[in-house]
Amino acid sequence: MEMNLTHLEYMVAHAPDIVPGWFEPTMPPKPEPLSGFTWLQKILPKSEAVGLDCMLDEYSMPIPANVPIAYRAAAREFREKQVVRSKQIREWDDEREKQKYLQWPMYWAIEQLNRINAHADATSSSTT
Repeated sequence: MEMNLTHLEYMVAHAPDIVPGWFEPTMPPKPEPLSGFTWLQKILPKSEAVGLDCMLDEYSMPIPANVPIAYRAAAREFREKQVVRSKQIREWDDEREKQKYLQWPMYWAIEQLNRINAHADATSSSTT
């Protein structure tokens, strides 16, 4: 059986509405969260590095007064990058959800037509 557009269109139109949990749409790689600010932790003395992880993870938390001014700018810059990256990750997650519903019918249709073709090939080869 030859796959043609009319069969494909028919199968796409009749794909199940519910997308199975195992289905993953084709997407560009998910943006990685920014890694820790470890270089700043290594530079600062222990007493000044206390609470640095919290400071960098919590966007709303003020930068502690014991962090030197030169490092505050770097910490602010890192925070800004974290905010941008977090937004990119949320947008990627949202797009993934959309793509699951857009790509599922075509994936399902192609799989069904491949099964039909494989069955037709097996049947025709066993009769000859």
